[in-house]
Amino acid sequence: MRHSIWAPEVFNPQFVKANLSGAEVLAMSLSSDYESEENTRLLAEDFGAVRMLDKAKLCHELIPVILQTEN
Repeated sequence: MRHSIWAPEVFNPQFVKANLSGAEVLAMSLSSDYESEENTRLLAEDFGAVRMLDKAKLCHELIPVILQTEN
């Protein structure tokens, strides 16, 4: 049986990290639900995110963070 990459048993933090070939992950939540911020942060950590970006400040944060992660 062939699995879709979006299937929960395949698309999980361990699968993603194993297939990134050492790439660094930047995370951003699209939700405005402040109650779930902690859950979002924990999920980003599970996927190996090196930084969680604030969507409200994305236009000011994205390029500097990308440049920082190159070093």
